[in-house]
Amino acid sequence: MLRRPRLSGGAAGAAAGPRAARPVGGLAGRGGGPVGLAGFALTLLASVPLNEWLATVPLDGTADLAAARARYFGPWDAWNWARTIAAGAAALCLALVWFEDGRKAA
Repeated sequence: MLRRPRLSGGAAGAAAGPRAARPVGGLAGRGGGPVGLAGFALTLLASVPLNEWLATVPLDGTADLAAARARYFGPWDAWNWARTIAAGAAALCLALVWFEDGRKAA
């Protein structure tokens, strides 16, 4: 039977034996990946199109730059907050999994 590799190593991991190869469980273990992917998807689906639209605004004085900034910044700021929260939640899940794995090995 194939076993999932451990996140922590060293003498404690080697001495723990077959029991140490148990899968990481809990909400953090199951939720971190999807939350991180959601943050990446927000980047691709929301931020990139807004940035591409902003790049089309002419800077030669023919466009109303204040209106372009107002149209861009509101949605971009909201999506950026969503991405930041998703990335922070994914990082917290990863930290919880590492902490739980290290505690079980001890």
